[in-house]
Amino acid sequence: MTSLFDSLDYRHFLKQHFDNIRKEKYWFSYRMIAQKLKIDAGQLVKILQGQRHISERLIPVFSTFLGLKKREQEYFTCLVRFNKAKTGSETKLYFEKLMEIKDLILPHVDPNQDKFYQKWYHSVIRILLAFYKFDGNFKKLGNLLCPAISEREAKASVELLIDLGFIEKGSDGDFNISERFITGGGNWRMLAVRHFQQQTIQLSERSLLNDPPNMRDISSLTISIPEETLGEIREMLAEFRKTVLRRVMEITQEPDTVYQLNLQLIPVASVPKKADSGEERA
Repeated sequence: MTSLFDSLDYRHFLKQHFDNIRKEKYWFSYRMIAQKLKIDAGQLVKILQGQRHISERLIPVFSTFLGLKKREQEYFTCLVRFNKAKTGSETKLYFEKLMEIKDLILPHVDPNQDKFYQKWYHSVIRILLAFYKFDGNFKKLGNLLCPAISEREAKASVELLIDLGFIEKGSDGDFNISERFITGGGNWRMLAVRHFQQQTIQLSERSLLNDPPNMRDISSLTISIPEETLGEIREMLAEFRKTVLRRVMEITQEPDTVYQLNLQLIPVASVPKKADSGEERA
């Protein structure tokens, strides 16, 4: 069973926890759990199925039933709010709080560290070194990337990551990442980040032309919507990003590939409102 501190989906954690109780006590049903929590059994089932969220009022109720200690209660409360977040800023805020509670303070990309975003492969090499046993052969390291980079570029990238403190060389000579996640913090240099995103979009174009379909997933959907619906769709995309992140956190197998996930929702045509059409009136 996934521990609370390893979970990024509180409903998945609850279902695992309650299912374990039912395995140990065959007579212990969801209905009995709902009675102890003093909520409707149907509401509990919808929560466990991911169809509904726990209200703020019920957070301490569930915490007490689970027998959570102070630090666990803090994490569980933050976890519920993380899952309920509706904006990217809320998601980022609660994710960082979760990491702080776990004593995994996220390394922030300082405004003076723009070089990290100047080349797409700095991010890839950092993640790659989390599982690839690098033996100091920079040419071989560069050839692992798609597209491959030169030996000089690979060497400069590793040196930059060391200088920024994003990777470190252990006593055994192996390179390791200092933390698993990086966030830009509150003072991102937007031009640097935008340049990084432009490069990753170009990588998608290259993949479309060069990688077989079984190695990629690039699809398109053209839709027409009223402008006021855009916020709802952006929330859906944010929820999807969180779902992917949760799943990645739960994977226990040794990775062998680094992927770049880009979600793109861009305007390609816009009809002006009548009042803004600029047409002459009689």
